Amino acid sequence: MPPTSKIDFDQILKVLSERKSDIFDKGTKLLKSPTDTCWKDIINQLNFNISSKYLYLIVKENRHNILTKLKPTLDVYKQTYRQDSSEEIISEESSRHNDDLNKESKLNFKMALPKDQWESIYDSVNSRVYKRSDGKSTNREYQTLKPYEWSPVIHNYFYALTKLPCSISYKNAKVCPNGEIFLKIYGKCTVCLSNFQGVLIDQPLCTDIVTIDCTYEGGFRHCKSSNKRKLIGNKREQLKKKLINENQSAAYVQRVEAMGLMEYGDKEPSHLPSTNALRILKHKALKDEQINSDPVIALSRLFTI
Repeated sequence: MPPTSKIDFDQILKVLSERKSDIFDKGTKLLKSPTDTCWKDIINQLNFNISSKYLYLIVKENRHNILTKLKPTLDVYKQTYRQDSSEEIISEESSRHNDDLNKESKLNFKMALPKDQWESIYDSVNSRVYKRSDGKSTNREYQTLKPYEWSPVIHNYFYALTKLPCSISYKNAKVCPNGEIFLKIYGKCTVCLSNFQGVLIDQPLCTDIVTIDCTYEGGFRHCKSSNKRKLIGNKREQLKKKLINENQSAAYVQRVEAMGLMEYGDKEPSHLPSTNALRILKHKALKDEQINSDPVIALSRLFTI
């Protein structure tokens, strides 16, 4: 016989139902943070030998359908996220549906990119020239977002707004300054095959915020992706500098990155690098600095210089 749980979930549900107005924020209708005093008060009332953070995790992960029974039906919710690097507030408006396991969900939200973030991924002067696949001499020339720079920024905002672990493969960030739609971005999760689309209708002016309308559709609510996105662009160089120049360990770098991306109880994001990936990054960077991979040949070249 498996051991029985010492936690009475029926009693937890009863107490939480009585204190429902205390654990949900009145404005956003979202759960209050695990550091809020309401969780400690509920623990004292329950008289269970568990921490307040563990109680928060039980509710957030909907164990024994507690959150489903507690949370009122909401058509629209708003969530704000403050990015540590730029301290810019990103607002999200999305619709939530109580779908069945076999039914797809659709999420609508807005990405609000500050001016410096937009300029880091878009170059209005230089266009990209692509060779034709059929071998003809005429090449296609059109503008896109900066290669290796735009997808990490877009995915960082995607996770900040949705908190989904999906590993999305992005493509086709083509810019049409004279077209009906200025920018279209496509992407697909490599695990649950949910489709992402971001649209910017009009060319942004010299404003502080660039807003991209996004939709994400598919079975993402049940996605259990453990795939990791590849480290590319400026983020790769930043992590390389921390590992080599600042002599930080891979575990420490990952911990710092996780603290900036995640909150307590969040699923691990796909763009959080693993410690193994960071160690390989450091190894390759140090190897590139060597004169030769063979230490004997490298020493002989040093003496001849």
